[in-house]
Parts: sequence; structure tokens; C-alpha cells
Amino acid sequence: MKLDLHELVIENLDWDDTIPDKFRPIWENYFQMMGEIKKLKFKRAVIPENAIDTNVETLDFGDASKDIACIAIYARFKLTDGKYSSQLIFSRSRLIPNNITQPRAELYAALINTHTGEVVKRAFGVKHKDAIKFTDSQIVLHWISNENRP
Repeated sequence: MKLDLHELVIENLDWDDTIPDKFRPIWENYFQMMGEIKKLKFKRAVIPENAIDTNVETLDFGDASKDIACIAIYARFKLTDGKYSSQLIFSRSRLIPNNITQPRAELYAALINTHTGEVVKRAFGVKHKDAIKFTDSQIVLHWISNENRP
């Protein structure tokens, strides 16, 4: 929806202008979907009954395409049997600025991942014990770990 809204912004429409016909089916579908969202139910992220304690680690994922960066953060609890329970607790997306290369878009996703992870860490307070950041970009990993050019 963000990408399609961005397309409307590019059209430079005024507030009371009619949506061009080429966009109408897309937005009619979105409005229908918004009406159906009331029926959705989600299981809340909870601490599993067999967790060894209430401490939480987060697994923070960031990825980008040429158009959008997406972040997903999972809470992970260690269980009594040595396994882990992970649940999605936060996600967000941001449009990639124009004329950005794919490696820079991936770096942008890593930056958003860092900022979002900090918000989640503060929300958990003293219960947040660790965070593991993930990216699928070797270039970003090199840039982040390069001590010669911080």
C-alpha cells in the first residue's frame, strides 16, 4: 500500500482530484480489504508457560528491495527443554529514497533495523537481555565491520 500511495504522490494530485482510472481498481481493493480487516484476529505475543524465565532476546531482521525496506523483530524465549519459542512482536517498512543503489538500500534497512531494535529494547526494559541483528547483504556486513572507514 505504501508503494501504491507513493505512486499517487508522484502523480501530484490535489486533495479533491479524482484518482486516475489506472489506480482505481487497486484502491477499491484496498478499501474492501480494510473493511475485512475487522474480522482478523491475532494471537498476542506471550511468554510461553515453559519458558525458563521472563528474560527476552530479540532477533532483528532487516532487508531491502529497490523500493522498500522491511524490518521484523521477534521475541525469543528459552524453554525448559533447551529449545526456543519465537514470536513476531514488531515490524515496519519504509520506502527507499530515489536513486539509491541496492547495496545502499540494504544499508538503509540495516540502519532502520538498528533504530527499531533500540525502540523495542527500551520497551522491554531490564527484561531485554540480548539482540541479534540479521542482514542478507555481504556488502553491508563488510561496510559495518570496516574499521578503516567508519
